[in-house]
Amino acid sequence: MKHPSNDLYDLIKSLNQAEKGYFRRHAMIDTKGPETKYNLLFDAINGMDMYDEPKIIEQFKGEAFTKQFPVAKTYLYNRILSALHSYHNGETEEVRKLIHHAEILRAKGLYNQSVKAIRKAKETAEQHNLYFYMPAILRFEHALAVQKYDLKWIERIAQEEKQHSNGLQNISAYSILFNTIVICMQQKDELSEKQRTKKIEDTIKHPLLKDEKQAITFSSLLYYYDAHCFYWLHKGNPYKAKEFVKKRLALYHKEPEKFRHYFHSYLSCMNNLLHLCHETKSYDELEKYLGELSSSMLPKKTPVDKAFYFYVYYGHFMRNAHETGNPEKAIALIKEINKEYTHHERSLNQLEKTVLNMHIALVWFVSEDYNKCLKYLNKIRNELTLGSHPNVERFLHLFYLIVHLEMKNYDLLPHLIKSAYRFLHKEGKLGKFEKALIDFLKNKLPKATSDKKLIESLRQLRKELLPLNKDATEKNAFEFFDYISWLESKIENRPFAEVVREKAGEAK
Repeated sequence: MKHPSNDLYDLIKSLNQAEKGYFRRHAMIDTKGPETKYNLLFDAINGMDMYDEPKIIEQFKGEAFTKQFPVAKTYLYNRILSALHSYHNGETEEVRKLIHHAEILRAKGLYNQSVKAIRKAKETAEQHNLYFYMPAILRFEHALAVQKYDLKWIERIAQEEKQHSNGLQNISAYSILFNTIVICMQQKDELSEKQRTKKIEDTIKHPLLKDEKQAITFSSLLYYYDAHCFYWLHKGNPYKAKEFVKKRLALYHKEPEKFRHYFHSYLSCMNNLLHLCHETKSYDELEKYLGELSSSMLPKKTPVDKAFYFYVYYGHFMRNAHETGNPEKAIALIKEINKEYTHHERSLNQLEKTVLNMHIALVWFVSEDYNKCLKYLNKIRNELTLGSHPNVERFLHLFYLIVHLEMKNYDLLPHLIKSAYRFLHKEGKLGKFEKALIDFLKNKLPKATSDKKLIESLRQLRKELLPLNKDATEKNAFEFFDYISWLESKIENRPFAEVVREKAGEAK
């Protein structure tokens, strides 16, 4: 049996209050008054917590549109999109509109007015880096110049065409170089480590990547910095990688219009910078950039932008709290975060939802509230689809065992260990770290029948794990949780938060 589509319901539920108000005011489907049947249908669907099509059809029983309800839904869906198109009339739409206006004015013989419109289109395209519109704008200008037989204008257009052609070629060249490095870094199954390294080293030596002055557009510079950032990440040097992310961030600060137009890109840059601050344990810097995120008047326009901002800010805020052993402020915000999470849930992808819930779970772990920690881990396991980020999935399977150990669920551990081992082995994620931790939990822990033997086993595990923290093939296992500090807290019989806090203080 074919189930009814939820597309209309999902679209209506994604609208914010301003968008809903705009639709009701300016996208009336019927001109007979505000209470049209389609507006009533819109309100009925909007009022549902879960979509129930039979209930909707029953509610509007007798109305003509219920006889062909899929057609009615499609009609309303398209009317909402038309209203959104009008509401979100951004720079891209403005350029298209101005080009069209110029065409209309030219067709009516109003050449001077047409020139004004096309020049305004050019100014807007250049201001917002919309280079892909320039060929069409310049071709239109050329036609006007020929029509007016303005030879100097034709000459200027030829120079501009060359300049914009160079700009587009420059962007394309840097895009190819950047993507070559990224693809090589991910081709672990297709290429050997030696082959990948050679290809990345050859790419970074390309003349265009030797001098940033050769990146002649804003977009080219972004690619230039990203290429160097990923190169240093491949080399295992997050400090150098961070330098290039900072340079990328400075570009947005220098040009406020670019910052506004490339807001999602700015957030991605900030997300990468915050991640590198965590990796380099630069906690003072991290708090500085979190402050910038929270205090700036950020142009969070679309639901996707708002959701991504929510994820970046609160994800790193939570991570900073548990990595520095200071969970109190984070715990005070969890209720507010959960409320906001439901508002943004539709716009967050599976990885973002998983990571955010994971960091909240870690905050509860550091505060030693293992029941609440487990609640968030179970939410991830039961509600979210993993697989998009191997390191996250790898971590969650092992951390789940640690939490049950802290809760003294010794009767559950054998089954959970077996399940985790089977999964990690099947997925090819069973490295030295996983083997050492699972061996401890499965074989050594049950034999530690006294406090003395337990401490001895914990010290032995710490000794095994310490060198892996510096092993390039194993250090990703330590990305989200400080296993060494956790072991030390057990060995020294001290609160985990206290040990973490001391180390974070030393890092500063």
